[in-house]
Amino acid sequence: MSASDCLVTETPDVLRAALERADDGVVILDSAHRITHFNTAAERIWKLARADVLGRDAAALSLTCLQADPVVDFRDEISLVRRDGSRIKAAISLASIVAEGAIHLIVFARDVTAEAERRVRIGLLNAVSDQTNRVVIITDTDQDIRYVNSTFTRLFGYTSAQAEGRRAAELIAGSHTNRKAVSKLVERLMHGGRRGEVETLVYDKDGEEIWVCARIDAFRDTKGRVKHFFALLEDITETRQLRSLQQLIMSALADEVPITEIADRLCRRVEQIAPDVVCSLLHVDSAGLVHPLGGPSLPEDYSRALDGIAIGPDVGSCGTAAFYGRPVLAIDLDTDPRWQPYKTRPLQVGLRACWSTPIKAKDGRVIATFAFYFRQSRAPSNWHRRIVDACVDLGAFAIERKEARAEIARLAYHDILTGLPNRAQLRHLITMAIDACPTGGHVALAFLDVDHFKDVNDTLGHAAGDELLVQLAQRLREQIGPEDMLGRLGGDEFVILLPNRNAESAARVAGQITDALSAPLRLGSKPMQMSASIGISLYPDHATDIDTLMQQADAAMYMAKQAGRSTHRLFSAEMNGLAEQRLALIAALRRAPTLYFTISARAPRPLRSDKDRKSR
Repeated sequence: MSASDCLVTETPDVLRAALERADDGVVILDSAHRITHFNTAAERIWKLARADVLGRDAAALSLTCLQADPVVDFRDEISLVRRDGSRIKAAISLASIVAEGAIHLIVFARDVTAEAERRVRIGLLNAVSDQTNRVVIITDTDQDIRYVNSTFTRLFGYTSAQAEGRRAAELIAGSHTNRKAVSKLVERLMHGGRRGEVETLVYDKDGEEIWVCARIDAFRDTKGRVKHFFALLEDITETRQLRSLQQLIMSALADEVPITEIADRLCRRVEQIAPDVVCSLLHVDSAGLVHPLGGPSLPEDYSRALDGIAIGPDVGSCGTAAFYGRPVLAIDLDTDPRWQPYKTRPLQVGLRACWSTPIKAKDGRVIATFAFYFRQSRAPSNWHRRIVDACVDLGAFAIERKEARAEIARLAYHDILTGLPNRAQLRHLITMAIDACPTGGHVALAFLDVDHFKDVNDTLGHAAGDELLVQLAQRLREQIGPEDMLGRLGGDEFVILLPNRNAESAARVAGQITDALSAPLRLGSKPMQMSASIGISLYPDHATDIDTLMQQADAAMYMAKQAGRSTHRLFSAEMNGLAEQRLALIAALRRAPTLYFTISARAPRPLRSDKDRKSR
């Protein structure tokens, strides 16, 4: 048998059978544009029977690309209107062949409607993802990056092309990233566990530190197998880390904590959020002598040796910074001439560099220095500078505590964000209003809760939420009288105290507030629609003690929520029944934890903490 006898001959029957099995629609036109072949897939795409189109003109296919003369090669996605009027997205390509001296045209068609819709959905999801101020990272199960949004590029400096395909840990993790916590969370997700979050340091393209809250979850297929990991990263450098320093110092001052204890707490907290530094706070007295206030990670004998040293132009980093009133950086303690008398002990414990910043009083005097010691010969990062900027102001405030007692009292009894009376001050103000209430008079108490405020924090971030609360407080001030008092309980809840107001007068104020909030607030150049639900209780009609009065206003506010929001409700006796009903249901749930109930009416409950309010 010759080699030629082994060849399989391509017969028309074989080719026709192959075309019939093709997934793509195949249409063959002769030189006169008459349809000579129309396979099964083409019948599905055009919803036309083969017998109805064979021999007919190609115009029956509604393909405008065939109207060009001569027809050129064509490849595109088009919208195709079928015989029954339905419309699909089709990928069309044309090819011409010469057979037996005549030109034939082949039309290849594929229904890509689902694929096109998927691309549109992906495009919309990408657009939404790029609008959020949180970083979105999607990885495969090997933790290789498959997608990042534009916020990732803005925060970390890598383009999507630079990020995709690389391991997330290699790209943004560093020496002080909490890899162990992240790995435990990923391992838990791989074994069917629930999503979780980790607060940790990460690093941008230039090596600068960024504190993030990373919420990590898994995408699973229909069989529950993990296919991808999803991470949502929020930059909490300002909102949590730096603000925590302020809260730490202010609360310590309000509690009359000794200055040495305040300095110790401050240094320890700084070393938590900047784990590559050793922190020191020195007081400079009126005679120009330094005295250690805080430095828990420095050797005790070294701190004692510094006590009583006079500042000067060549007294280490701290003494020199205090003398000149400007920051001083010694990148190498071993060779820096200002450090020669003081370098031995720091070098023994592995400290190689020191950056010190003076702390000044309101009158310009240097009253302290705040120093960072480094274990490498290096300069401070931008993150270190931001910490010091915050701590210098806080240190000055703490050291001048005797001069700032009035300010301390204000911070203890007023909300830091809005400047309004806080929970403790509100109780005092309510007590005074009740005590001053004449016989037959009333005191109205209104609870105001912002509607859907959690959506603002989730979509725009906590900084935008804070700005919105400040603007809301200003608008509320404009709607109450000079004798009325506005306070903030925390989160998105405000209290309005209305002395000498009956139910009708209080309802009128609540209506004015609802109307005033109908005009949108502005976040930068962006208008933001806002509304609130208001609950009102009256002294002495509804209660004669503060706690009950506040609980009743809270309950009425929940009734306003259930009534559709952006409205107000006055407390009524029926609400007590709802409260008892709700408590009974809760008790039943506790006795039978496997049962689930839907509680349709919310009733009075104890006032929530700030943490609880922010979670709503």
